[in-house]
Amino acid sequence: MKHERNIVIIEPHIDDSLLSCSTRLLSQDFDRIYNICFYTADDRDILNYKVKLNNRIIPIVLPLSEIHFKHGETFSLDGFIQGDVFENITYESIRGQFDSYELVLTSVFSAVSALYIPCGIYHPHHIIANKLVSEFIAERFKEKETYIYFDQPYSFNFPKHFELALSRNDIHDFHSKKNIESVSASDLKSKMLECFDPCHLTDDELNIDCVILYKRQR
Repeated sequence: MKHERNIVIIEPHIDDSLLSCSTRLLSQDFDRIYNICFYTADDRDILNYKVKLNNRIIPIVLPLSEIHFKHGETFSLDGFIQGDVFENITYESIRGQFDSYELVLTSVFSAVSALYIPCGIYHPHHIIANKLVSEFIAERFKEKETYIYFDQPYSFNFPKHFELALSRNDIHDFHSKKNIESVSASDLKSKMLECFDPCHLTDDELNIDCVILYKRQR
C-alpha cells in the first residue's frame, strides 16, 4: 500500500480529532488513517467508536499520564520541564512514557505521507502532546508534511492561550497561511451525539462548524 495514501492524526484525548480535525478523520480520500490517542481514562470506547465513524481509521492507544484541565490557566510548559510537579506527575515521567513508544511511533510515521498534530492550546495534556510529538518529528521526520490543527473549543475560548500556542509552535504567519475548512454543523453534531453521551459535550463543542489547519514549513 502506498504511503501517500496514509495519514496519521495525533490526539491528546479520544474526542479531539473529531472535534478539531473532522475533515480528515472522516475523509474517504485515504487508505489508512492512523489515529493515535494519548489518553484512555475515559468511559467511552475509543476502539469501537473510531472504527464506527470510518472503517479506514486504525485507532492506536499510547497512554500518557494526564495533568488535569483545571491547571490550564496556570500551567507553564517551561516550568513543568524545569521541575514543576502536578498531582505527582513530572515531565521526566511523561517523557519516559512517550519514549517507550518510540518503535510504534517510528513505524506509523514511516508509513504515512502526512502528520496532523494538535497546536496545544490551554489544556496541559494538549500542550505536552504537542511538545513531545513536535520534537519527535523534528528529530526524525522533518521530510514529512506536517499540519497543525487548532484545538477546539480552546482556540475560540482562550485567545490569550491561543497566542501562546502560536508562539510555542513558532508560527508567525498564521493569519495569512491558515486554512479554514467548513464542516456541516448538523453532521458533526450528529456524529458526536452518535459516539458520545450528550452529557460529555458542552454547547461550545456542539457548535463547532469548522476545522482550522496550518501547514508547518519544512
